[in-house]
Amino acid sequence: MSEQPRERWSIGEWYRKGKKALGIDRAVGFTILSRAWGFISFPLTLYLITTFFSKEVQGLYYTFASLLFLQNILELGFGTVMLQFVSHEWAHLRFASTGDVEGDELAAGRLGSLLRLALRWYAGMSLIFFVTVGIFGHFFLGQHKTGIDYIAPWWLLCATVSLSFLLLPLRGVLEGSNQVARSQKINLLATILSSSAGWLSIYSGGKLYTLAVTNGMQLLVGCLLVVPACRPFFQLMRLSYGAVDFSWRREFWPQQWRIGTSWMCGFIMYQTFVPFIFQFHGAVAAGKMGATLQIYNNVNTFSQSWNYAAAPQMGIFSARRDFKSLRDLVKKTYLRSSVVCGILSVMAIVTIILMRYLKMPQADRFSDVYSTGLFLATLTLLQITAVQTQAVRFQKKEPFIVISVTCAVLSIISNYVLGKFFGLTGMIAGFSAIMILYQIPACYYVYKKHVTI
Repeated sequence: MSEQPRERWSIGEWYRKGKKALGIDRAVGFTILSRAWGFISFPLTLYLITTFFSKEVQGLYYTFASLLFLQNILELGFGTVMLQFVSHEWAHLRFASTGDVEGDELAAGRLGSLLRLALRWYAGMSLIFFVTVGIFGHFFLGQHKTGIDYIAPWWLLCATVSLSFLLLPLRGVLEGSNQVARSQKINLLATILSSSAGWLSIYSGGKLYTLAVTNGMQLLVGCLLVVPACRPFFQLMRLSYGAVDFSWRREFWPQQWRIGTSWMCGFIMYQTFVPFIFQFHGAVAAGKMGATLQIYNNVNTFSQSWNYAAAPQMGIFSARRDFKSLRDLVKKTYLRSSVVCGILSVMAIVTIILMRYLKMPQADRFSDVYSTGLFLATLTLLQITAVQTQAVRFQKKEPFIVISVTCAVLSIISNYVLGKFFGLTGMIAGFSAIMILYQIPACYYVYKKHVTI
């Protein structure tokens, strides 16, 4: 018998097979592109910062960025919970051919009521953020006399971030209604424009005004594109469904305070690195920790593209009690994100080693290679935890409070003691030990308990 000729795939077929294997649809695709831009643009941003900023300005720049994460504490996890609740209501709704929302009237009424509640909440948080974080940062940043004017850049940054709060519920309702692709397409454009504006600011001597410039560009693009995209949901807000109004106290608050507690603990774990180093070792050391943490955040942000895009579908599966599909989605998602995270981590370490080998002056702006490698290895292991916790939370549950509080307490002690006496290396080693020995196994136990029906 003659041997059958082997099938040869064209480039297009290889591309389609690759997309299917990686699970790349429009939602994941635009999320990846958005995160990819941040990942690709990061080296240029870091190069410009380490080239055009003095070590003191670099330290203040990253301290600015760390203090901005105080918004997570004020938000109390409202955005995460909103996304969960919107996805559950959207399981019973759809878009009509006219672009309007149609489907179950009860779900439509609850969705409109939820958006009204969210806009009121974020308006209040916007004002509170500007006043409290602005004043706290004003005095915290003045502890070390650097001779650099930080007051005007700091308050301008607080103003732009405060106004951006009002866009968060609009993005939440877009993505919760399974429009992740549209939201991320807008985010991609905003990220490209804000990065470009930031580079121009750094190059032209904007120094500490750079963060205000980048956040201001994000705000402008959001106002021009996100607000019109939410027109169908604004129409729901104007409808009156009487008894179906969403109850913040009975439905939202029980989940929000739990998520909010976890968010606060996450802030403590990740965002005390730079301020503690700034406190104990000054602006130069804080700049090194900030640059290393930025590598960590960029690798994580890109790796979480699959998890981010899968979030609304997790909520829909949970609302329909389809736990088999939920478990299958979790497995595919964490495998993809873990592989990508591992590859990017290796690339980052190799880049730093190469910079040191070539004796580039920018190489001295990071922590040592071994500490950075341990940091990124821990991040790769944490990908499975991120996906599993999201799958449980999108069932409108939050059983991770004890784990989150324990990790936060351990992290505070570790960051204070090890950071004070052993600097950057001690901080990273302590963080990795807490994550690997406690958080990862504890979260896995909770996941198995709640997603096995």
